[in-house]
Amino acid sequence: MILWWTVRQLRSHNWPKRLRAAKTLARSRHPQAVQLLIPLLKDEQFYVREAAALGLGALGNTHAAEPLLSSLMDIDRRVREAADKALTQIAGDWKKSELGRNAVPSFIAALGSRDLLVKYHAASTLGAIGDPRAVEPLVQALKQKNSAAAYALGRIGDVRGVQPLLDAIKERDPNVRDAAQKALASLASGPNGRQATYAFVAALQDSDWNVRTTAEKALASVDTHWPQSEAVRTAIPAFLAALKNASSGVRSTAAKVLGLAGDQRALGPLLQALLDDSAHHAAEEALSKLDPTWMRSREAKSIIPAAIMALT
Repeated sequence: MILWWTVRQLRSHNWPKRLRAAKTLARSRHPQAVQLLIPLLKDEQFYVREAAALGLGALGNTHAAEPLLSSLMDIDRRVREAADKALTQIAGDWKKSELGRNAVPSFIAALGSRDLLVKYHAASTLGAIGDPRAVEPLVQALKQKNSAAAYALGRIGDVRGVQPLLDAIKERDPNVRDAAQKALASLASGPNGRQATYAFVAALQDSDWNVRTTAEKALASVDTHWPQSEAVRTAIPAFLAALKNASSGVRSTAAKVLGLAGDQRALGPLLQALLDDSAHHAAEEALSKLDPTWMRSREAKSIIPAAIMALT
């Protein structure tokens, strides 16, 4: 039986008394304990809020689930962790249950919080829930430099997240860049990786070295034979045009891809690329993959002297 004194302590202006009362209630397992602990989730003192969340988890009553969801957006990390632990005790893998799906709108709203940690935690939780409704809000959060949103997009694995993540690799913030690269790797190795192939192939022509490198690694995760994919075959004209791109890195990457793709249409343009003092090594390697006998061709014999002159 709950002593009247314990109930009275819940209203005390002294927070240590409220804390002791919360712990006493949790241990008592009294039928009214859940009803009395729930209001303490809004207590002004985080120690009391944490104790209330842990107590509700120990009691295991499903009526506490909804209030505990709100505590996942608490400004204090310990309260959020206590609420997460409590929900797991009550509902098991709650993020993959109906409880988690129903909470998606609340977490989306929390992405707009003024508190940085709350925004990050909301993004992380949305990633764990994996509901596609969160993709567009997470994209917007990523544009606001929320690195947790990048990880979340990677976990959800929706192809709508690919281009925003590729764009995020260009950010100055190293945390955002690193998160975007890891998220793309996760997305590429996931069940929707193949659907993202076209976006990754297009990214091989990006002027940013990090974007091109990340895209190539992602393609290798999707399929080790990606150079022979439909996405690359479709993009051959674009890669041929990229041999004249203003960026030497793009020209070299284009030459490399054309060599790996093995499309004979690239033979002439790659021979011309031997005259490129920045991309001639990539062009030569590509030609060797495309046709090991390329040096014997009539066109090569006319190009090589000019290429030697260009390099001297």
